[in-house]
Amino acid sequence: MTYYSFLSQLLTSEKCFKYEDELRSLDMHFNVKKSAWLRFGIGHNNFVSPVMLNGQPLPMVSEVEYLGVVISAGKRFKISIHLKRMKFYRAFNALWSKVGGKTLDIVILHLIRSFCLPILLYGLEAVPVSKSQCNSLKCCWSRVLFRIFHISSTENIHFISV
Repeated sequence: MTYYSFLSQLLTSEKCFKYEDELRSLDMHFNVKKSAWLRFGIGHNNFVSPVMLNGQPLPMVSEVEYLGVVISAGKRFKISIHLKRMKFYRAFNALWSKVGGKTLDIVILHLIRSFCLPILLYGLEAVPVSKSQCNSLKCCWSRVLFRIFHISSTENIHFISV
C-alpha cells in the first residue's frame, strides 16, 4: 500500500488516531508538512472539522500531484491537464530548437511521437478524461503539426491518429 493510498483511507479523526498509534508502534511517523487532503463529491465545498495528524491539522488542498497526474477536488473525480500541456510544449520547444528545419519532417515527427507525446498522454488511460480535455489535448498535437509542416489551420490537414 502506498503512502497516498494509505492517506486516502483517513476518513475520520478516529481512524487517523488508530493509524498514528499503529505507526508509532512500528517506529514510523507521518510527515505533517508533506501531507494534505482533498475532497470529492457533492459536498466537497462544505465545512468539515480539520483532520488532525500528530496533533496538527492537515491542510485541505484543491489539487494534488500523484504519480505525475494532477488530481483536482470537485463534484467528480477529475484531473488537470494544464501541467501536462506545459511539459509537452517545453519538451517540443527544446526538441524543435535543436532539430527544427534542419532535418526531414518525418524524422522530427518520429522524435516528437517518441519523446514528447508520452509526456502528454502519461496516465490518461487510468482516469476519466472529459470531452473538453480531449479537445485540448488534440489542440496540442495540432499545434505541433502546424509548426512542423508550416500550415496555419486544421482545414489543411486531416487529424493524424496518435
